[in-house]
Amino acid sequence: RFHRRRFFIETARQAALVVHHRVVAKVHFVQGNAGCALRVVGQRQHVGAVGGKGHFSQRADEASSRLARSRESQPDYAIQLYLIESEALANRQRLEESWKVIGQALEQFPGDTNLLYTRAMLAEKRGDLPGLERDLRNIIEREPDNATALNALGYTLADRTTRYDEARALIEQAHKLNPEDPATLDSLGWVNYRMGNLEEAERHLRAALAKFPDHEVAAHLGEVLWAQGKQREARKVWAGALEAQPDSPILRSTIQRLTGSEKL
Repeated sequence: RFHRRRFFIETARQAALVVHHRVVAKVHFVQGNAGCALRVVGQRQHVGAVGGKGHFSQRADEASSRLARSRESQPDYAIQLYLIESEALANRQRLEESWKVIGQALEQFPGDTNLLYTRAMLAEKRGDLPGLERDLRNIIEREPDNATALNALGYTLADRTTRYDEARALIEQAHKLNPEDPATLDSLGWVNYRMGNLEEAERHLRAALAKFPDHEVAAHLGEVLWAQGKQREARKVWAGALEAQPDSPILRSTIQRLTGSEKL
């Protein structure tokens, strides 16, 4: 239930992949291997998600070695390359190795907000909420207007604790900075739901779903509708989301918890 992690990580991952291919292509070109450089640039169009079914998932150890060499040869891109490696490992459920990579990166680049955010997201995966909060507060202290960190911390507090007033203050601050962001609108809806403000929760969640038809937002909206006695409408929202994401764990678990069955 932490879809705003995807907004940040996916953007960083895609950018880092592009950087990695540029680095490798540049090295080949400088070495006079123009043909290799062109092939690497072409491969960028075909590489799947890091840690998925593409090159990185099949040869993770080899990829890690290549990324380490790239960091040494192109230190200007080291942070992006650390992000690639960490995400590749995390996607293959090698969380401890991913954690070590980010720790190594932060030793070299202490205080980098992208690395801190990534470690915070890894801490959430490991069930380390104090670690997540520590890194996100570190970011916020350095960048008080970092809406992504404000929203991530606010959502976590709303979803995983009872510190609702604190959570809402953080999310509202993020909303002022980025009022059209669907992740923040979803967080506003969720914290209001947790506080019992069902009509306000519904309003924000409908706005979030309209901007970003995501299965996790749909799960949230359906739950709020269900709590208001709008079961038929809740089922409709869930059914629409299931068509797009039939294997969504959050949808299935929400439906099971509220209806007693995974089927609508």
